[in-house]
Amino acid sequence: MAVTFGESFVGGLFGFRRTYGSLARIEADSVGSLKGDWLEALRRIGPWRESRGPKATSISFYFLVPESIADETRSFLGDVLFSPRKTPPELAGLVVEAVVFHPDGSVTLESTFRAS
Repeated sequence: MAVTFGESFVGGLFGFRRTYGSLARIEADSVGSLKGDWLEALRRIGPWRESRGPKATSISFYFLVPESIADETRSFLGDVLFSPRKTPPELAGLVVEAVVFHPDGSVTLESTFRAS
């Protein structure tokens, strides 16, 4: 349905040891659109990492989904994100945060890890 990708975090003190984090907000209304949006978000990570070099340190994925596909969303993330054998190479070395939101703003899954 929709992917919003942008730089959401700048760390460091007055420019010293500056680091950058990015946010991919994925709004899906079906499992099919979720899969396409996921691929779109991954495509956008490469250019962002290239522009920031080693200072690109973290990525957050915020999934906004209706309750009807919340279970499928968590299952999908288990397959593509939380399985070390399947972690996308685009994420290697980044701190990854994944959060699944319901439309009412409640959180049904929240996880942070360093991708290898």
